[in-house]
Amino acid sequence: METPRVHKNTDRLADTGRDRDTIEVVPNGIDVDQIRNAPLPDEGDSFDVLFAGRLIADKNVSVLLDAFDRVADDYDDVTLGVVGDGPEADRLERQADSLDHADRVSLLGFLDEYEDVLGQMRAADVFASPSTREGFGITYAEAMAADCTVIGVQHPESAASEVIGDAGYLAEPTVDSVAESLARALGGETPPTEPTKRAERYDWDSVADQAEKAYERAIDGRW
Repeated sequence: METPRVHKNTDRLADTGRDRDTIEVVPNGIDVDQIRNAPLPDEGDSFDVLFAGRLIADKNVSVLLDAFDRVADDYDDVTLGVVGDGPEADRLERQADSLDHADRVSLLGFLDEYEDVLGQMRAADVFASPSTREGFGITYAEAMAADCTVIGVQHPESAASEVIGDAGYLAEPTVDSVAESLARALGGETPPTEPTKRAERYDWDSVADQAEKAYERAIDGRW
C-alpha cells in the first residue's frame, strides 16, 4: 500500500534543517467502521450538502454559502447544513438569512455528540469545506468514509489535495469555483476513485501499520 504523505508538512519540517529523506509524515486516523455505522438523523433532519468544522475565517464558510445560493436555482429542494460554532457564527447567520435561498440553509451550531456529526455525513450526498488552512483535514477523511462526494480547495496552506486525492473535487477558494464543483457533485458526477476506498488508507489499522513501519525504519537506520 502506498504510504500517504502530507508533503506540505514534510516541506515545512525540511525547512527547519532536517534532511527531507529522513522525514515521514503518518496521517491522522479515523474509525471507518464507526463512521459507516453511525446512526442516521431523523427523517427531515438531514441535508444534501454538509459542512462541519470550526466557524473561523480560514474555513471560508461564507464562500460556501454564496456558492450554494448560486447553484440552488438549478436543483429543486437541495439543502445545506452547517455544523459547528466559532467567532464567525453570528456573521454567517446574518449572511445565510440574506441569501435568495435562505429557507434551504440551516446553521446547526455545535453538535455535542460526535456520532451525530458522523450521522449527518452519512445522510449527506456532498461534503464541502472550502478551508484554506488545513494541517491535515480529518473531516475530509471522515466524509469520504461516510461515502460523501467531497469538495475541498487548492491552497498552499491546506493539505486537502493530498487527503482527498482523486476521490473528490478540488476547487479554487472562490465562489465561482466552489459553485462549479457543487454543480458537478449535485448533478451526479462521480470522482475517479470511490471516496470509501480512499478513506480506508486513513483507518486506524492502516495508520498504525504506517507508524510501525516508520518506527522500524528509524530504529534500523533505514531512512
